[in-house]
Amino acid sequence: HDQARDYTRIIGYIEKKKCTIWFAIPSMFIFLQKMMVFKKNSLKHIKILSFGGEGFPKKDLIQIFNLYGNRIKFINVYGPTECTCICSSYDVKRSDFKNMNQLLPLGKINENFSYSISKRIQLFQINLLFIQMVPVLVTQEKVVGQL
Repeated sequence: HDQARDYTRIIGYIEKKKCTIWFAIPSMFIFLQKMMVFKKNSLKHIKILSFGGEGFPKKDLIQIFNLYGNRIKFINVYGPTECTCICSSYDVKRSDFKNMNQLLPLGKINENFSYSISKRIQLFQINLLFIQMVPVLVTQEKVVGQL
């Protein structure tokens, strides 16, 4: 979509579609923050900002959290590979910003996933029922389209 290519239109498109959940890699959120796309009164319908696929430096995350943390749930998700990026999740809290030098916790393993720790290295053994990695927009908890 043209909206995805023009970063200044992304927020308007998300609001127009009344999206309630937004998943993206931290780099996208950081880029949009540096381009000053996020405004205090934007993202009116978003209930959850979920991010994963790479670490989210707290110095960048706190800027967005300060804008929306009182009304939007922030969830850090993790997986050992690019195709299993939501094996665990962690709900971000204001207290997570007390130590700005550490990344957020990886969270608890989600249902339908398991892990094991070997004596030599940590390995994740994933039991997947189904995963399809397609960036999507969600409105009122329904998938409405992909970017």
